[in-house]
Amino acid sequence: MVKVTSPRAAVVCSPEPLVPRVKRSPVIRARCLVQVAFLVLVVWLGAQFTVWTLDHTAGNVARASRPASVEGFLPISALMSLRVALAVGLAVGIYLGITTAFRVSGHWRGVVSEGEYACRLQEIDSPLYTHVGGMAGAEAGPNPATTVGSHGER
Repeated sequence: MVKVTSPRAAVVCSPEPLVPRVKRSPVIRARCLVQVAFLVLVVWLGAQFTVWTLDHTAGNVARASRPASVEGFLPISALMSLRVALAVGLAVGIYLGITTAFRVSGHWRGVVSEGEYACRLQEIDSPLYTHVGGMAGAEAGPNPATTVGSHGER
């Protein structure tokens, strides 16, 4: 038995495991075998799908049919995407709700009038709002190629 002391607390550590393992349990061995089997299966299905994708993108559509295993992974992928979509949708909904509440209550005031906003929105595709090299046309001056940007690049 090894005694370790520290300024915070005294800890007694034993080098022997709490439960001595004589041999591996048959349950653990079976679980490992099942996991390895699933790994081999998923790698094999992935290789099949990769071959099909490469054939399909090369134009050999008639030569290879889509593996049936793809249909098993689609619902799993859709559920994973659904969770992300719900989280993003919730965040966007909260943002829109708060901004709408502030605008309706009159607490959201901008310095740009509604008329100026509408006028500038119509000119959004003009060269004034085109960003070349990270700089807007109004910031760049007469020759944007020779102007140094805010990050020191030319």
